[in-house]
Amino acid sequence: MAYLVNWVEYGVMAPEQPVGDEPIDRLHSRRFEQGSVRVVSGPLGTEIKWMIGSPCTASLLRTVLHVASAPPPYVLRFHLIGWFEEVYALAADAVQRMENILTRGDRYFPTRAFLREGNPLDAHVPSVIRESMSSHIPPEEFTVECSVDGVSNSYIVDKVGPKSAIGRVWGTLTSSYPCQPTSRYGDAVSEAYEDVLRTGKPRYDQVLAALRMPDNQIHWVPYHRVIFPKQRAGGLAVAVLSQIARVDIKVV
Repeated sequence: MAYLVNWVEYGVMAPEQPVGDEPIDRLHSRRFEQGSVRVVSGPLGTEIKWMIGSPCTASLLRTVLHVASAPPPYVLRFHLIGWFEEVYALAADAVQRMENILTRGDRYFPTRAFLREGNPLDAHVPSVIRESMSSHIPPEEFTVECSVDGVSNSYIVDKVGPKSAIGRVWGTLTSSYPCQPTSRYGDAVSEAYEDVLRTGKPRYDQVLAALRMPDNQIHWVPYHRVIFPKQRAGGLAVAVLSQIARVDIKVV
């Protein structure tokens, strides 16, 4: 499957370079940091990748002119603390989004996780989330179980389901990066656990979090979750059902 790669540097688009079956998604750190924009087009669509904090304005404006002649759909991958990914079916929508991002390059994020309580009956909510909210029985393979550590007053991950958002990406070891209670991510997403334990009622959230992936790159991961209170003889605990899917949170 052949792809064509264009690098746009200092506002100038370089000649197309054909790429065969070799991987094209290797991170070209220095070129992105210097303000280059990479455009990859092929049978599956077009990917546009750049770093917002770099001097990329001229190159991104030149890329906007190229989008209409590139094949859809359009995948925008842009970096601000971590990598965002958005998909657009229409060239006009992709262009409008790129132009909007240009005006927001100075954003500062005081947190690495954004949470929003929502309606679990929404059409975009994964079916396993809706079904579990209705039955109040979360499937164990989709959940992460956490107990309260009375000494440190933090939440300790006891079990990771293989089909949970964490399990599918980082595996089921409770020592993986997202399971560490001292991480900034852990602090942000566990605040709602106290509310669930206090009320005894499940809570549904949409989450967008900057997470360090197994390849050591930081990506903004969108996912849906429901926190269920869990009865245990040894103390308080919660079961968190999570699924990676598009959320209604935009921070850029």
